[in-house]
Amino acid sequence: MELGLKTLLSLSLAGSALGMILMLVNRLLGKRIFSGFIYFAWLLVLLRFVLPLPGLLVIPTPAPLAQSDESFAVPEQTDTAAGRTHAADSISNPGTAGTEEALPSATVSKNGAVAGEQAAKTEDSDASKQLHFPLWQFLCFVWAAGTVCAAGWSLSGYFRYRRALYRTLQPAQEQERRTLNALHPLPWPALWRSGAVSTPLLLGLVRPVIVLPDRAYTPEMLDNILRHELTHYRRGDLAVKWFAAAVFSVHWFNPLVYLFRRELDRACELSCDERLLHNMDAHEKQSYGEMLLTLAADRPLPRRVMAMSFATEKRNLKERLVQIMTYKKKGWAALAIMLAVTALLAGCAMVMGPAAIPSGQEEELSAQVRNGSNGTPNFTNAEEAIPTAAPEDPIDSGNGPEIYVDSVDAFLSALGSDRAIILRPGTYNLSEASDYGGPAAANYSWAETGDGYELVLNGLERLTIIGEPDAGSVSIVTEPRYANVLRLENCRAVVLDQFTAGHTLEQGYCTGGVLYLNGCDNVFVNGCVLYGCGTLGINALNCRRVFAEDTVIKECSYGAMRAQNCYDIRFTNGKIFDCGLKSAGGCFNLLDAIATTGFAVHNTELYDNSAMLFLSASNSIGVELRGCEVQGNQFNEAIRISGNPALIDGCALGGNAIVAGWYVDPDHPAVDADGNELSPAALKAMQRSAYTDAYNGPAVEEASELPFVTGADGRAEYYVTTADEFLAAIGSDRVIYLGAALFDLSSAGNYGGYGGANYYWQATYDGPGLVISGVSNMRIVGLGRDQTSLETLPRYADVLSFLDCREVTVEGLTAGHTKGAGSCSGDVLSFRNCTDCTVLSCGLFGCGVNGINACGCENLTVQESDIYACSGFGAVIQDCVSTAFSGCAIRDCTFNTIWVRGIGEVTWDGKTQEQVQEMFTSGQE
Repeated sequence: MELGLKTLLSLSLAGSALGMILMLVNRLLGKRIFSGFIYFAWLLVLLRFVLPLPGLLVIPTPAPLAQSDESFAVPEQTDTAAGRTHAADSISNPGTAGTEEALPSATVSKNGAVAGEQAAKTEDSDASKQLHFPLWQFLCFVWAAGTVCAAGWSLSGYFRYRRALYRTLQPAQEQERRTLNALHPLPWPALWRSGAVSTPLLLGLVRPVIVLPDRAYTPEMLDNILRHELTHYRRGDLAVKWFAAAVFSVHWFNPLVYLFRRELDRACELSCDERLLHNMDAHEKQSYGEMLLTLAADRPLPRRVMAMSFATEKRNLKERLVQIMTYKKKGWAALAIMLAVTALLAGCAMVMGPAAIPSGQEEELSAQVRNGSNGTPNFTNAEEAIPTAAPEDPIDSGNGPEIYVDSVDAFLSALGSDRAIILRPGTYNLSEASDYGGPAAANYSWAETGDGYELVLNGLERLTIIGEPDAGSVSIVTEPRYANVLRLENCRAVVLDQFTAGHTLEQGYCTGGVLYLNGCDNVFVNGCVLYGCGTLGINALNCRRVFAEDTVIKECSYGAMRAQNCYDIRFTNGKIFDCGLKSAGGCFNLLDAIATTGFAVHNTELYDNSAMLFLSASNSIGVELRGCEVQGNQFNEAIRISGNPALIDGCALGGNAIVAGWYVDPDHPAVDADGNELSPAALKAMQRSAYTDAYNGPAVEEASELPFVTGADGRAEYYVTTADEFLAAIGSDRVIYLGAALFDLSSAGNYGGYGGANYYWQATYDGPGLVISGVSNMRIVGLGRDQTSLETLPRYADVLSFLDCREVTVEGLTAGHTKGAGSCSGDVLSFRNCTDCTVLSCGLFGCGVNGINACGCENLTVQESDIYACSGFGAVIQDCVSTAFSGCAIRDCTFNTIWVRGIGEVTWDGKTQEQVQEMFTSGQE
């Protein structure tokens, strides 16, 4: 951390010195050299702010600790220690390959003992560490906070200005568009008018647009304006401006960067004028200067707006006008001067950097950084921490190493796949780690939150974290209230066993939970205590098979468990108490299942909790509570169910304070084990009986791989006849042939539940809609427009939605809602952020609001398709590049037109909006 800040400071000092030299050169030689040379020299200054080059500033670089010559051997197998649960044993460990991934400072013998112990730290070195590290951590925090604020200030200002400006855009006149097209063929930059600007400007890095003030222009004025803005566009000046904003946000603490930014903008405009003046005669130069005065802005463009304006404010025009009137072509002398200046700047850039240290000195300096004054190792990276010796009776971890730790740095160092980490008794405060908030390590990283950092384990497999059995309490804690204690991303086969986890502060409003699981499979939580002030004890998103057994969730601020888009979530033989903010009257749900297949709470005690709802089951399948004791709680309303009914059986529910009633929606009650609907009276009268039957997960199984054949183009070809088969076939690099007359998505076995790897169900007001996400090179082919129908029941859901997809074709089918036309908010086909998609020979009908709704797409083609009986428009196209309709018909809709919003060109049978105005409705939002 100290090294990183010193390097940043050296970059800032070197960049500042180089910038001052360039400003001096410009003042002395500005009239003798090209303005364009000064502009591109500023790019060298920007690079010097970010590229560390060898130079004169000495910064000691810590060398890695010496590695032990002994090998890291795999512990021999021993009997399972008492207290080890069947959950850990259910995970299969790999073979010995991979067990050589040793911690750099540990050597383990075959009997499990660690050869070599960490040297004892003296009181002096401890005091030095306490004084040394917090200072650099504080400075790092201040720098990071300033960088985030500076970047946020720029981005928020830009997007706020862009959003306000885009609402005022009006189409440019036909002659203006033709002039632009003659100078630079479309599609980019696009040309618009606006009454909100007083000078022409170029805006937008990805999809740039030229915006003209809403006034009259002579052909000569228009030609000069467009040539000026196109020069900015072709040179990539917008990219330079964004890059400069990023660099100066990182170096926000340097007051000179604000001066340099103004100088860079000034050089950019002068160099652009210079390029245009090169081919102008005296009359054209005078006309160009007069136009600058005419279009000068009354006030400057906000500094946060990354755009190129044609004319700056009037008080800064003098230099540009002087250049126009005195411009002369430069000769060989100017070239020689520029070569000399280039050599000067390059030489200065090289010497103004951190110096390379001779090998002998480097080793000595590294030792000073690595060790205290008494030679004691002073670890600055958690990966260098040394595990303590293993006990005589190690815990069985299959074929992976078993690593005993007794400090937070040792715990972080031990993280990795194919291993068991045994925590010695004590408290492991993640906020006190030596690399807390630092750069990512090999097997973990720190994610910034509102008031600190949270630990992230990403992509680990076959990992066990277990408190040492029968040896005392083990706690993993963190201090930030907005950080999750443990966050697992895309992990597989993880066991969390016999420890306590929570926040150090009291219960209260925050956004960080205890366990946050995203995209994880086979996670076992056994014998743990998860406590607040975390929002939730367990929060699972896009996970499969998360089992918690003999676990306690207590004192969490919002609720206990939440599962969204998950498959098979279980909480068994546990306790949940004191969760929810009683002072707030219960604003959140205690148990929450959203678009989840299999959410089971069995044989659990739930008491002294306060929540808005006891159980919320939204568009989920297989939600059940069995054998639970639910007493002494306070709920505003007890149960909300949408979609499939929840099963409640053998639970004692009578002793709770329920303010408004048992059901939010009386038409969607829970059912018992026999499928009978449960009235509020039946729920209150239910008695507890332990659930002892074997539970093997939800009745709806995950879709298995379908058979396919390989086509001539190398893609897999699937032939499906049911909605379930269609869903199972969704993926990249394939063709899906629909071989039946009707595919009702609402009848799918997992409708509203977990979904699959390439699709999910998006909840709407009256039911879920299918969203296909992230696929590429996929065709969906029906038997014909009148022979294959793809339908859905909810009126507020899109029939078929594509998100972040590319090269997708929908062909030869009819799609729509099963109900007739009427008020609703679901479209038929929706495309968001998609590229190269095609709708071919399809019929799209209501009650969907619009036949097609595309936003942020590129190269969308609709051919030979019929759009009819929709409640809104035939199509809505917003901010899309190159959208083409050919051979299509729009009929019997409320508006038989295409509504074009934002930026983008849409054609109908090869004709533009201006040529067939009756087919288009334009608007801005």
